[in-house]
Order: sequence, then structure tokens, then C-alpha cells
Amino acid sequence: IINPASAFVTATTTVWIRVENNLTGCYAIITVSLVVDPLPTVLSFYPQYELCETVAPLCVETFDLNSQVPSILQGQLGTQVTFYPSLLDATNNTNAIVNPSAYDNAIPCVQTLGIRITNVSTGCFVISTMDLVVNPKPQPIPPTGPYTLCGTDQSGLTCFDLTTNLTPNILFQSPGVYTITYHLTAADATNNLNAVNANWYCVINPFSQFLWVRAENPITHCFSIMQIELNVDPAPIMPPNLTAIANCDTDSNTQDGCTTFNLETQTPIILAAQVTPATNYTVSYYTTQASASVTPAGLSIFNTTSYTACGTTTIWVRVENKTTHCFSVGS
Repeated sequence: IINPASAFVTATTTVWIRVENNLTGCYAIITVSLVVDPLPTVLSFYPQYELCETVAPLCVETFDLNSQVPSILQGQLGTQVTFYPSLLDATNNTNAIVNPSAYDNAIPCVQTLGIRITNVSTGCFVISTMDLVVNPKPQPIPPTGPYTLCGTDQSGLTCFDLTTNLTPNILFQSPGVYTITYHLTAADATNNLNAVNANWYCVINPFSQFLWVRAENPITHCFSIMQIELNVDPAPIMPPNLTAIANCDTDSNTQDGCTTFNLETQTPIILAAQVTPATNYTVSYYTTQASASVTPAGLSIFNTTSYTACGTTTIWVRVENKTTHCFSVGS
């Protein structure tokens, strides 16, 4: 005799039931089948479904939940997957998501969905969860203006070390750690193709060229692209063969090999070689090439109209554009 009958635990089986009249003792026996339908197979939670943010900083994206059904069912047949905005909704079978192929997460960035897996024949079901995650879109801060270098001549062409002078500035102001690459076109930046050599990139368009920067999160692989401009300011023209200044030793001591020179006689010649008005340039003179070539320039000769030199002396001259501060050095 099964006792208590109100809490009989068993697998699928058949039980016999005896029905007896308490007064006459007459009875009948019938059978009933107890069928235990198996529950669908389920995980306690499923791997999170991640998308990259396309419009920052909303942290909302459109998810195709149906794309996750095969990984949820793992080959189970005769089962149906229903998605709910929360675990509570899945438990209560309320507010089922009606368009799972295009669901916008209702909670920004991270939302836990409820999942109900139902055997369509038996109605048996199990419940689990899955997180929807919107990974933030990188937001690199573009330079406030073109990245400009001085050329070594008037061609408008030069080479840039983007990793040293540009990449740190982009990363310094950006809210994240990104992998930065540079590309010639927006399509290449989007598809991460044909990155240029950022350590030594030589422009191919004179004076002004645009590049596309790809900033990628190395963990989520979400990325964004932006355009930057590289400018090349031409160097002033230094006449290649400045005429030597030769003076006779006619000062108070005509035999000491020293006399005074007016270095400024070279200035009109140098300014006449420039392609823009002479007022755009300064010309200064130095006793060493190093002083003339550094930025900022070293100590220049101040008494250029009466400079005393002895024997044969080389004087270095620097012509500099007042606006761009690009310069050339000659002697």
C-alpha cells in the first residue's frame, strides 16, 4: 500500500488502485499510468551576448536573440525558446519579448534576460538567464588641429613619426586604453586593413594629407575611426652658394689678419631667394652650425654689421619663417 499517496515519488510506472465498498466489502481494481516527462536540458546561465556600441554614449543596441537559440538548445528537438526582459518575467511567464530578432536592451550596457525552454509536446519547461552586454564604443579625442612638421625643402613632403608625436596625444586625452593604427582610407580603417608604418610615415600628398585613425579596445575589439590631417610647411630657401665676403685688413692694425665685416650684405641675397615676401622671414648669423640648427636657435651674432673675424672664418646663417618657424641653414 502506497502511503502517503499524496506524496508518492516515482519514475514512470503503473500503479493499481483498489476501490472497495466499506459496507459490502465488494471492490474493483483499476490501473493508472504515472508518466514523468523529462525536462529540457538547460544551463544555469548562458554566455553573455555582446555587441559593440555604434552610437556613443547611449549603450543601447539591437540584439538578434534568435541567433542565440542554437547555442541554447544544443541540438534538442521539440523544444521552444522564449525570451523575457527579466528572470521574474520568465518565472511568471509574463511580458514575453514579441520580436526577439530585433530587441533593444531596455537597461543600458548590461541587461539580464530570462529564458524559458519549453517542450512543445509535454509543456514541461525550465528557466535560465542570459546577459545582454553593450560594450562601449571607443571615444578617442582628435587633435585640435593638423599635425604639422617642417619640411627639409620646398616639396611639401616629409616623414612623420606618428607613434611618438601623435599617438600619445590621442591616448592621453581618451577615456580608455586603445590600440591605435593609421590608414589611408576610411574603408581600410573600418576593416583594419593596410595600416601604414606609423613609426616612419612619409606623406604622399604634398603639404596636406589626411589619414584615418582606428582606435580599438584590445579586449572587446570594439573600435571607432576618425580623420586627422598631416601638414608639411616648406622650409625657406637657402641659396646654395653664398658668395664669400672678402675684406682687406685696413683697420688700425693692418698686419694682424683681423678686420670687421658687414654680414648683413648677405641678407638681401637670402631674402630675394624666398617665394613669399621678405617680411615673412628673419635672417640671423652664428659662429657654429650647431647653434644655427637647433630649436630654439642658439646664441646669434648681435653685431652683424661690424663683426670682427680673423683669417678665414665660416659664419653660419639661418633663415626662418616668422609664422611657421621652419628654417634653413647655410654658410
